[in-house]
Amino acid sequence: IMFFMTGLAIAIYLNMPPRQPRERDYAFVGSFSFFAIWIGMAVMALAEWISCLFKKNSEKAYRVVMPVVFVACMAAAPCLMASENWDDHDRSQKYAARDFAQNYLKSINKGGIIITFGDNDTFPLWYAQEVEGTRTDVRILNFTLAGMYWYVEQLYNKLYESEALPFTLPKEFYGLGRDATYILDRSNEYMEVTDVLGLLRDHPDRFTMGTGDDKVVYLPTKRFKITLDIPALVEAGVIPAELADRVSPEIRWEINKQVLYRHELMLLDILGTNRFMRDINVMNPNTQGIPDVFPPVRSYTIQDGMNYKFLPYPRQQRFTDASADYFINGVDGEPLKWGNLSADIYVDPISLNMGIVQRQTMMILAADEVEKGNIDKARALLDAAQEAFPAKNFSTDVYSVYIYTGNNTHVDGIDLYRKVYGDERATQLWKDAFEHYRQEVTYLQRFTGDKAKGVRSLLQNDLQIVGLLGEMAQLSLGNEELSAQADALLKQFGPYYVN
Repeated sequence: IMFFMTGLAIAIYLNMPPRQPRERDYAFVGSFSFFAIWIGMAVMALAEWISCLFKKNSEKAYRVVMPVVFVACMAAAPCLMASENWDDHDRSQKYAARDFAQNYLKSINKGGIIITFGDNDTFPLWYAQEVEGTRTDVRILNFTLAGMYWYVEQLYNKLYESEALPFTLPKEFYGLGRDATYILDRSNEYMEVTDVLGLLRDHPDRFTMGTGDDKVVYLPTKRFKITLDIPALVEAGVIPAELADRVSPEIRWEINKQVLYRHELMLLDILGTNRFMRDINVMNPNTQGIPDVFPPVRSYTIQDGMNYKFLPYPRQQRFTDASADYFINGVDGEPLKWGNLSADIYVDPISLNMGIVQRQTMMILAADEVEKGNIDKARALLDAAQEAFPAKNFSTDVYSVYIYTGNNTHVDGIDLYRKVYGDERATQLWKDAFEHYRQEVTYLQRFTGDKAKGVRSLLQNDLQIVGLLGEMAQLSLGNEELSAQADALLKQFGPYYVN
């Protein structure tokens, strides 16, 4: 009964969706304990059964057999698991988490801030700082954890060489029970962020509604601005001197929400108080919460190496001028490390995705360099991408030949290779991608019945990519023969193809 209640019954009660970010076996640890009781009883029964074979000295045999059976049973499961699974779980040659974390930190200016999201973003960076001692002048700001009052309080303190974060509101405004701040649109004018928060700080009673436990704090406007000290920003190197005359002295925006939660108010406070004087970076500017607080974030961030840097003016290009050198030569003469992902090791799904993202970043950057006429630099970027993330561990799939860059634009990987390496390398890239999907659709079409229904969407998606490859063979390579190969494969699986 207890095994059922702590196992299957919990599974029914929790009703967890099948897709989870990690294993959830800890939810059923109680059932493991009760199952262990059965294992213990089985060990005793097995020892007793073996002892009975020695009819004359069964009691004496039991005292000898029991420890032998116990040790054998104890060793059986781990030995079996080790023999079958060791190669899949051996991480002795895998350093992706550490190396990627150090790469992120090293691209940030001295004393800067990096905004992260969730466990996978943050924990490797914490390890790099706490254990490896990497860039302890950088402040890691976990936007997800900032929903907790105790975490925001820590941001008011200096940590290692990193100064406290810039705030206008005192930390008490982020304390326990201050989960939400409402927005009432009572002003038609754009108000300075620090002025609004200063009113909230200095006159809290004026911006509080309700009584008792129903009290809520509100902001008197949804229209905000940050006034820039352009001479100071030029002197600090944040604004290039040649752009100073073209930078607007104010950044204005509206927040189209009725409530800001603790972490969102914190971000508004930091952005407004900092006024771009301290380097603020974010791993992904499109993550939920950032555009809610600062809607023009896409226009006011530029990719700087692996991070996105906040700018006090609309970006003029996709990458900073230093990004290409960062990927090619590393930082301070020390090349970047990529977690040994080029070795003969199993690349887990998380590391695989991280590698694909960086490979795409280098390809997009190479395409920008081609547009500038810097073919040698573009070639160095593509060479670095292939060396760090080789085809033996990172399949030549659609992410290698068609890279979406937002706003209905993309980088054509085949055309990029043709411009950088010539027709032969570009053709080989096309052939590798085509072979990848030829094998995949051939495998998927073998399923029948319910299994076929389960993979139908995957098959249709792969065939659409084959159709895309056929178009690229014509447009990027001008090769009718390769285009015909793609058409032939589509005709073979015609019933599954949706154009």
